[in-house]
Amino acid sequence: MLNKQKRHRSYPDLTIEDVLLAHIEELPFDGISVCGIWADAINGFGLSDAEAEEFSRLAFATLFEAGATLARPSEVEPFFQHIDGYEGPVGQVTDRIIRELREMGGLPDFTWLWFFRFDGS
Repeated sequence: MLNKQKRHRSYPDLTIEDVLLAHIEELPFDGISVCGIWADAINGFGLSDAEAEEFSRLAFATLFEAGATLARPSEVEPFFQHIDGYEGPVGQVTDRIIRELREMGGLPDFTWLWFFRFDGS
């Protein structure tokens, strides 16, 4: 089970719980990259693969519950474009993202998938 009080290596004042909350607070203003979530799990918190997957699943579910959808960066406003093909129950979509992450060796680039809330609220 993931220890939500585990501290970030570079920012020891931040716990996993703090980072998950920060994602929700940032969502009305900006997108959150899947790459950044995964990198934070592995590099920032030093989590094992299984823990990184649990952290990511929790982050994805939290963002979906906060009204985010999956998008890709765009050069025109709103600077993100909705992606079709990732619809369905949160668990199913999350399984697909994790599977695709693993197929990429766990290191996607920043243009891959982002969480974004298009209503801005």
